[in-house]
Amino acid sequence: MTDAKSEKENRDPAKKRSIIRGIVIVFLVILLILTFFSNTIMNRSLAQVTTSAVTSGKLTERIRGNGTVEPQQSYEVTVSESATIDTIMVKKGQEIKKGDILFTLVGSTSDEITKANDNLRRANLDYQEYLLNEKQESDTQNDKIKKARESLNEAIEKRDEAIANESYNNELKNAKANAQSAKTYQSAIKEKLNTTILAIDMDDYSEAAPEYIGDIILLKGKYDDAARIYEIALESASEDADAKQAAMDEAKTAYENAKAALKESLLSQLSEVDSEIERLDSELASYEENPAVGGESISELEKSVQTKQKELEEAIQDANDKNESNKTVNDLKLEGYKAAIEKAEKELDEAKKNANSNDIVSKYNGIVGDINTKIGSKVNEGDTVMSIDITDEGYLVKIKVEGEKAKKAQKGAEVDILNNFNNDIQAELTNIKNDTVAGSKNMILEFNITGNVNVGANLELSIPCGSGNYDAIVPKSAVYEDKKGNSFVLVTKSKSSPLGNRYYAEKVEVEVVASDETSRAVRGGISAGDYVITAASKPVSPKDQVRMKDN
Repeated sequence: MTDAKSEKENRDPAKKRSIIRGIVIVFLVILLILTFFSNTIMNRSLAQVTTSAVTSGKLTERIRGNGTVEPQQSYEVTVSESATIDTIMVKKGQEIKKGDILFTLVGSTSDEITKANDNLRRANLDYQEYLLNEKQESDTQNDKIKKARESLNEAIEKRDEAIANESYNNELKNAKANAQSAKTYQSAIKEKLNTTILAIDMDDYSEAAPEYIGDIILLKGKYDDAARIYEIALESASEDADAKQAAMDEAKTAYENAKAALKESLLSQLSEVDSEIERLDSELASYEENPAVGGESISELEKSVQTKQKELEEAIQDANDKNESNKTVNDLKLEGYKAAIEKAEKELDEAKKNANSNDIVSKYNGIVGDINTKIGSKVNEGDTVMSIDITDEGYLVKIKVEGEKAKKAQKGAEVDILNNFNNDIQAELTNIKNDTVAGSKNMILEFNITGNVNVGANLELSIPCGSGNYDAIVPKSAVYEDKKGNSFVLVTKSKSSPLGNRYYAEKVEVEVVASDETSRAVRGGISAGDYVITAASKPVSPKDQVRMKDN
């Protein structure tokens, strides 16, 4: 009975119509919901763009460029005589004043002093030879002259023997001193190498030896500057942050590669220094086994020679006085030899007075540039050992720009330095000249730099080139360039639909006629009131539908 009733209800036409009507209503509701939200769903898949209105008005055109700080003038420090570098008192990048000591030298006895000493010794030897060989007619009868000559000969032999012994002793002493000095020098080098290697590992070069670090500080400075510029660009959401990061990565790679190469070189030098110190220790030990030869003092023996020489002079003079025929001639000879000795003594005194100081001092105020020597190195007369950047003459930056752009720049213009974070550097355009590269259409702009700046620093300059009024000015980020090098902008165009306005990107070719740091004046198919795309959530091509970013 119950089953029959259920079957009857299922076959009831009214009941079926009710079910169908419910299904249709649900379908229509779903369709209405999908239709209502279709615009929103579609928008989620479109590129979201930021736009800016095209404006008209005044724009100050600018040229941008990067350049490295150079000294306006520098001078080379040279040595006036052969010597050995004993001490280096400064390091690269250090500020110095006129008169500051740069180097000290050892073994810098003037050649004139050595020559004067040789001349005096030769004059004395000539005189003694004359006294010993001069024959008098009465020599056979004059025992006084004979005995005086024998005494002088004996005194000279003793002196010469002592000189020979002293020469051996001096050679031994000098060899030992040179070995000890070389060991001291090598030990100093070892300490500097170890200190510099540690500085490389710590990235702190304040204690590093300047003669070993080369341009590593400059490369580190460029990396630090690039990192700081990138951080600022990142914090300010700058549009060229990617370019700044690429520059930072490039500077970091250059710095890290230089560090690795420098450390490898220093470790190799350290190994060589250790081997040399071991060799010098063996050499010093051998000198201890060969003692010096003793003997009388050369100064005392020289006094004895002078005494015997004077006795012979007096004996010959007495003989000449008795022999009137030889008196005048012999007197003249004696006076000639004495005059030669006096002249040699005066030349020696003069050479000592004119001897150069062992200190090399700076002639100007400035900054130490390249150091071309190291402690213990031998330098010859005229060698350049250092360069000094003269700070009193100021600094210089050069940048290369297109010839057409350079024509718009004016000498005397005050230039903005974009990476002058402390506002303590000033730049002025002082010269515009042709590029020296053959066939180049570029120009070189030269700037006078003042303030707290160092040689080697990289400055990012912005040069004003005059103002003008333009009909269409757009943000710099709105201008693109196609594969052919033509400039264009993407303008948003709206189309009405039942569900509201839809926006599309339209390509419009333009010509850039002027630009500054943020904007560009263009000429083409746009005018004030149009909207150009300045940024997008993903790449946008002409005719693409886009969605506008809510303001």
